[in-house]
Amino acid sequence: MKPVQLKNKANNGVAIPQKGVVVFLDAVGTKTVWSRNDPSDYIKSWENVLKAFRKEEKIYRETSDEFRGDDDYDFPALSVRAFSDTIILSFSHPINKSEKNTFWQDCLKIETIGIILALPLYKAIIEEGIYLRGAISFGEFYITDSMIIGPAVEEAAEWYEKPEWFGISTTPSATYGLELLKEHGHLSDEFFINYDVPMKNNQQLNGYALLWPEKYPHLNKEHVNKNKKMFQKSRKKLLESFSSRGLIGVSSELKYKNTLAFFDYVAGLDENVACIQCGTKLSKNNKFCSACGTKTTINIK
Repeated sequence: MKPVQLKNKANNGVAIPQKGVVVFLDAVGTKTVWSRNDPSDYIKSWENVLKAFRKEEKIYRETSDEFRGDDDYDFPALSVRAFSDTIILSFSHPINKSEKNTFWQDCLKIETIGIILALPLYKAIIEEGIYLRGAISFGEFYITDSMIIGPAVEEAAEWYEKPEWFGISTTPSATYGLELLKEHGHLSDEFFINYDVPMKNNQQLNGYALLWPEKYPHLNKEHVNKNKKMFQKSRKKLLESFSSRGLIGVSSELKYKNTLAFFDYVAGLDENVACIQCGTKLSKNNKFCSACGTKTTINIK
């Protein structure tokens, strides 16, 4: 991608091509919120969600400045934008600086965005009743003061409304990026989990899902997994939010069901479901075992 002339004060009108991550999020059900709840309450909750994302943006920038040091290392730039009921995040380097990395090192941006997204998404869904659904893509794009365009943007825009749940999953480009990290031995299990994401028309997409039910996925994973009380408390809050939502139509009910199923899977509350071939714990919706590849052979003990 070559620099193009777009409005961008920071670069004298030239938009520098970027390589990194793009995230599209939308609040499901916003169009009919006026018929269910006081719109002013919903708007207040939406503002709280935006504050949570912008707090993470601020923390990242402050941390980057603190660790930049004398070598003046260029950390990827993080941007959070919002309009109407949509949030767009980008996390990237200019391509000329990104070329210093190998391709799989660039893919680390996908994993890093998980750290930034996990807590705000938990707060949105569990605490504020703002049911965000979105997608993470990876690739090249242009970003300016007022516009973000390019292949990674188009892919995120194409996929983010397809899942039938509340949560964040990877598009094919980001899925393959995480798989590449796995091949190089650099894929952590703290932020994403391989999962058959429920899609519209009763389809599934094998990819990765953000571990938002863990709230603080960067904490010691062994400790978090033992803390069932935290999950149980969060599950009660989730059910309270769902039950007080008001009208849940036929076209929407599956999103709630799939979200709860994912929560239970991450929390280990459906731990009796396992691959009959190798014993790996699976979700009831898995078509293939993520460990051995066995096709839909689960054992419910």
